[in-house]
Amino acid sequence: MRILVTGFEPFGGMTQNPSSKLVSWIDEETFPEAEVKTMTLPVTYSQCAEPVVEALHSWKPDVVLLFGVAAGRPSISLERIAINMEDAPGLEDNEGEAPVDRPVVNEGPAAYFSTLPLREIKETLQQGGVPAAFSYSAGTYICNTTMYRVLHEASAHSLPVQAGFIHLPASPDMIPDGSKPTMAPETVQRAFRHILQTIIKKEAAV
Repeated sequence: MRILVTGFEPFGGMTQNPSSKLVSWIDEETFPEAEVKTMTLPVTYSQCAEPVVEALHSWKPDVVLLFGVAAGRPSISLERIAINMEDAPGLEDNEGEAPVDRPVVNEGPAAYFSTLPLREIKETLQQGGVPAAFSYSAGTYICNTTMYRVLHEASAHSLPVQAGFIHLPASPDMIPDGSKPTMAPETVQRAFRHILQTIIKKEAAV
């Protein structure tokens, strides 16, 4: 099984991003159950999804796990829906772009649902002691755009790939005053192993 895992570079004044830290950790690990490839994506509307879209056709992954950060959320957020809207006035991307009421894809569907086995992932994470919850809004910033673009590409070309987006809480060193919930990198790493095992187990049962 080929699994593509992505994270994002820092943005919005952050000096780090726990999703890119997860990707760096994955690069140093061994996963004998699957062939795992990683990418750190740019936080720009113009390029956030382009490397993934290219990999869908060139590398042909079976699964795409898109990770990002949602500072303030207390648990792993399993995004169920990506909507066809980019709307972030006052929140520029790393190229200074801040669209208002712009579609991700002109005349594209209103929304796409994640094709990952989210219920099984949620149950496995919770059983493993990792806080996890469904989320019904990936926002209207770069994370949503990336999820929408990837699912749109898979749908438009009938690609046999499972794909979806997962938001991580901030890491403790991002919130040193403890004013927002955080999740330790070790917990995020354990969560990734649970997610990987859940996907592999479900695929083997098909």
